[in-house]
Amino acid sequence: MSKMRLAIAVLFVVTFAAGAALSLTLSQWQDPPPVQAGGSWLTRELDLTPQQQEQMSKIWDAVGRGRDDDQRRDLQRQRDQAIRDLVPPERQEEMTRILEIYAEQTAELSKQRRAVFDQAVEQTKAILTDAQRTKYEELMARRHERRRGTDRRGGATTQPAEAEKSVPDHP
Repeated sequence: MSKMRLAIAVLFVVTFAAGAALSLTLSQWQDPPPVQAGGSWLTRELDLTPQQQEQMSKIWDAVGRGRDDDQRRDLQRQRDQAIRDLVPPERQEEMTRILEIYAEQTAELSKQRRAVFDQAVEQTKAILTDAQRTKYEELMARRHERRRGTDRRGGATTQPAEAEKSVPDHP
C-alpha cells in the first residue's frame, strides 16, 4: 500500500506542476489592452496613418483568431484522463510517456503560435515608414527586455529562457 501512496503523491505533484506551468504560459497570452479613443498604444507611438491602422488591424486580427486555446484544453483533458488511467505503479513508465507526448504537443502549438506572431511582425514592418519601423523595432526590443526581467504584474520571472521564447509578445 505504501507504493500506491507514493505513486499517487508523485502523480499529484506531476499533475499540479504541469497545470501550473500551463496556467503560467496561458496567463501571458492575455489579449492586449482594449483600443482606446485615440487608437492603440502602437498607433500613438508610431503615429500611424488611418491606412496603416487599417492594415495593422488586418494583420493582427488574423493572429488573434489563430489562438489555439481549444486545442490546448483538449490536449489537457486527454492528458488528465490518461493520467487517471495510469495510477497503478506498474504503469508509471506509461504515465511518464503520456506526459512527455503532451509536453511535445504543447511545445509544437507554441512554436506554431510564435511563427504566426513573427510573420505578423514582419507584415507590420512592411507597412511602416522607415522612421516608424525604427521606432517599432525599438518598442519591441524594450518590451522583450522588460518581459525577460519581470512578469506582467511586475514580479521577477521564474521561467526558464527556453519557455519564454515560446510565448509571443503582443505589439
